[in-house]
Amino acid sequence: MNRAFIGLNRPFLDLEKGWSPGWRIGVLALLMLGGCFRDSYPKARIAENRLIGSYYQRNHRVIMRIQLALVDRGLHSGSVDGVFGPKTRYSIKLFQEANRLPPSGYVDDATWSKFQRVLDNNPSLSIKKIQGGLRHAGADPGPVDGIWGDRSDEAVERFQENRGLHSTGMLDAPTWEALGLYMNRSVPLPDTNG
Repeated sequence: MNRAFIGLNRPFLDLEKGWSPGWRIGVLALLMLGGCFRDSYPKARIAENRLIGSYYQRNHRVIMRIQLALVDRGLHSGSVDGVFGPKTRYSIKLFQEANRLPPSGYVDDATWSKFQRVLDNNPSLSIKKIQGGLRHAGADPGPVDGIWGDRSDEAVERFQENRGLHSTGMLDAPTWEALGLYMNRSVPLPDTNG
């Protein structure tokens, strides 16, 4: 610990050493009741749970589509894994700021509406690129149709196994890096011979 921190907080740290677990829980409860750990955007969180499901009921494919839309717009550099982690939350905030929405990091009604417009205007470009990349890499995802299904999940796992990557079926950072070489070739080039 930093000496200045310890010096300034010595009375509190000495006092805390003598606290029983019951006292610690009581102080934590008082801090919570006082609003010290308040959710800054409770309505946005509740709306997200209604739209996408609670943490344990999430529709991971919907979250992957949101992540892919963020990647496609250059706002997300994390994994496309169907999980709302810190990088995805930050990317959602960037998306919200770019669309003049309150930057909560949660997919509330207004954010979902903007995402729907983005996805409707370009519903499957990113998914098609990934599927095309998987096909070029020899891990057949089925039809390159922009619909992410079980065959696409299985193709990611095959791709990871073939490249010696940890086989998770998720588009994590090492998988993105390896797949990027094939995604650039996924759009056929025009024939220049004739």
